[in-house]
Amino acid sequence: MTFHVEHRPLLERAFQKAGLQPTSDFLDRAAGHLAEVYRWNKVHDLTAVEEAEAAERHTLDSILPFAGMTAPDTLLDVGSGAGFPGIPLALWWPSARVTLLEPLRKRRSFLENTCARLGIDATVRGEAVEKLKGLQFDLVTSRATLPWSILLSACAPCVRPGGRLMGLLGPEQAPSPGELRSLQGSTWNILELRHYSLPSGAARTVLLGQRH
Repeated sequence: MTFHVEHRPLLERAFQKAGLQPTSDFLDRAAGHLAEVYRWNKVHDLTAVEEAEAAERHTLDSILPFAGMTAPDTLLDVGSGAGFPGIPLALWWPSARVTLLEPLRKRRSFLENTCARLGIDATVRGEAVEKLKGLQFDLVTSRATLPWSILLSACAPCVRPGGRLMGLLGPEQAPSPGELRSLQGSTWNILELRHYSLPSGAARTVLLGQRH
C-alpha cells in the first residue's frame, strides 16, 4: 500500500529541530521538489530513502553544511541526480546562479522538468565533470557521488581561485587527516574535514577544499 506523505510539515519540523528558519517560499517549493522526486521514483529509481524520512535525510541534509555561509554568486552541483543538494541550495540561495551537472539522461530529464515545474532558475548540463572545460564556480559541491580523491582531482579545475569545494561524503568515504595533509599544496590552500549531525543523530562528514 502507498501512503501519501505531506512533505511541508515534515520539512518545517526537521528545520525547526536543526535551529534553521527557512522562508515559506522555500518550504513550499522544497515540498514540491520532494513530491516530484517520489512521483518520478516509481519509475526512475531516484532514491532508496523512505519518503517519510526525506525531509531530514535529503532536504535538510542538503542545507545544514552550508547554512552559515554567504550565498555564492555561482554554484555547481556535480552528479546532481535527484537534485540534492543543488535544488535545495538554489531555493535557499535564490540569488545564486546554480548549475546542475548530471550525465544520465533520465535524471537530467527529471531535473529539467522539476526546475521548470517549480520555477527554479537553474542550468542543467549533461557533461561529465572532467569534460566541463573553461567554466569555474565560486562553490562546487557533490553529495556521495565520487570517491574523495577523484572528487578533488576532477573538480579542482571547476573551482575558481579562492573558491571552495564542499563534498558531502557518504559512509566510509572520508579520508584520513594524513591523506589530506599530503594533498595540501599547490592546488588547495585549505583541505579539511568537518563533521555535523542530523536531528535524528545521523553523523555526516564534509570535505572542504579552498583553492589557491
